[in-house]
Amino acid sequence: MRNYLLIAGAAMSLTACGQSTPGAPPTATAPSAAVQPTRLVGEWEYTTLMKITAVSGVPAAMANQMQATSPPPQVRRECLSKPETRADIDKMFANGNNDCKFTKAAAPADKIAGTVACHAANGMNGTGTIHGAIGPSDLSLTMALQSTMPSPVKQGATATIDMLVAMTGKRVGDCPK
Repeated sequence: MRNYLLIAGAAMSLTACGQSTPGAPPTATAPSAAVQPTRLVGEWEYTTLMKITAVSGVPAAMANQMQATSPPPQVRRECLSKPETRADIDKMFANGNNDCKFTKAAAPADKIAGTVACHAANGMNGTGTIHGAIGPSDLSLTMALQSTMPSPVKQGATATIDMLVAMTGKRVGDCPK
């Protein structure tokens, strides 16, 4: 009955596309004159909000419950140990979840725009758009996602879930020592 949480989890993993992987070694790419730092070093805090906006392919009571029980905001912190360039950000989006492909749209250096398509072996699929801005000490991303999955109530049918995901981030100070 709570299969939609799997899709919500997939959406949460998409929000990590713009974030460094905890424990991963820093990228060796140094900023050049052509690629200026986009995000400053220091401790960053990210808040992710997810809202299910529409559900189909399940009984009305289940759809209403799913829409009414969006998860609480997720807050996470990370230490960015080197200036992050636009090239670093683009690489993180390109190397995201193996089941997902991000297609970047033309955008100014301080913007993110594109589409994402995810196809999982368990029959869950999703598509969406991502838009946002990334500055030296803050960021804001918005994703509109539509996921389909095998219906949890009817063999051979599909269920569809539309959701909006908003992520904000800000530099909150120096990294803890």
